[in-house]
Amino acid sequence: MIRRPPRSTLFPYTTLFRPPLGAVSLEIKVNGSRSENNRFNAMIAGNIDSLYFNNYRIDSIYVNGQARDRSFEGELKVQDDNLKMDFAGKADFEGEIPVFNFTSTVEKANLVILGLEKERKVADLSLKVGANFSGDRIDNINGQIDIQNFKFVRDAKTLEIHDLMLNTSNSAEKNNITLRSDIADANINGKYLFGELDLTIRDYLQHFLPSAKLPFSDRISTGKNAFKFDIRLKKSEELGSFLIPGLIAKSPIVLTGSIDSEKKTLALDGNIDELLFNQYQVRGLTINSRNIGDKWLMRIGANDALLGGSLAVENFSVNNTLVRDSLTTAFTWNNNSVPTSSGRVDFLGVFSRNIEGKSLADFYLRPSKIWLTDSLWQIEKSHLHIDTTSIAIDNFSIHH
Repeated sequence: MIRRPPRSTLFPYTTLFRPPLGAVSLEIKVNGSRSENNRFNAMIAGNIDSLYFNNYRIDSIYVNGQARDRSFEGELKVQDDNLKMDFAGKADFEGEIPVFNFTSTVEKANLVILGLEKERKVADLSLKVGANFSGDRIDNINGQIDIQNFKFVRDAKTLEIHDLMLNTSNSAEKNNITLRSDIADANINGKYLFGELDLTIRDYLQHFLPSAKLPFSDRISTGKNAFKFDIRLKKSEELGSFLIPGLIAKSPIVLTGSIDSEKKTLALDGNIDELLFNQYQVRGLTINSRNIGDKWLMRIGANDALLGGSLAVENFSVNNTLVRDSLTTAFTWNNNSVPTSSGRVDFLGVFSRNIEGKSLADFYLRPSKIWLTDSLWQIEKSHLHIDTTSIAIDNFSIHH
């Protein structure tokens, strides 16, 4: 049995999560033992007078619970000027999969002072969380996380979520995520590996553009993504303006579809009622994706758009067909109002590689006619060639 003296000197300190901690000064009682295989097990209780985190001194910490080599069960309270919080429950890293069962209230966390936010002048967080789950990443989490009264103030912007419930279940055969909150709902079902979602997108694009040089990682995929999703943002105005200053996305935003990395298919239906960014406005925005045989069809459309505060277009669409190194694209719009503004612009893109294996791209613009405020403009047939060292344009001409 070990009993340590009540006052400790300063010493380097690490925890289960290994955050950037420095010296710590404490007055604490430890009653425990260390086994023959060097495993630690003790009851600890007392006050930590100060602890350095990211070179900031956190004061007034109380701890009471059972600590092992890689687990803690008990309570923790912090009453610092820039971090006020409490924790009660268990965090267990003893097994291969971590286990958590706790409640915690963060009354105040100044992320700037704590060194967790380095780009903003103000970043304050408060929330209440209850968690009962196992896992260390979204792909293997099983359990539930409940968040209430979440408030994040960043400079002059505030994001609030009153209630959020996340349920996950993951097995070797199937994954499931259910999210319910006042800001968004989501259902994801199937087999997912989100850590390799970028590889799934890479392989999907590479399937249709085998000759293109795509800016993706060359990591090898170790699993598959084959799942359905239904995502609905209910307070997208708040979320959009918080994440991107000047962006207003009117609720609701709906995204539904499915993806299969083995079959190389992507089905997607999305719609946004209205999107505003500075002097740009789009209403009735839709995006659709389908696979038919060896073709990938994707369409982006809008009922109307105001570009730069002056140019207005209606019934706008971009239709794309992609099949093995060949991209056919058509831009169309047709205003029903006066003055007339309509047009159609078509081009064909062909991707290839030269004898050295370097990627080439050729875009062929077809003759087109455009009406702008009752004036007819004509675009002549032209050719754009892109290789690794140069860009060449042949015969491009637009005249009134």
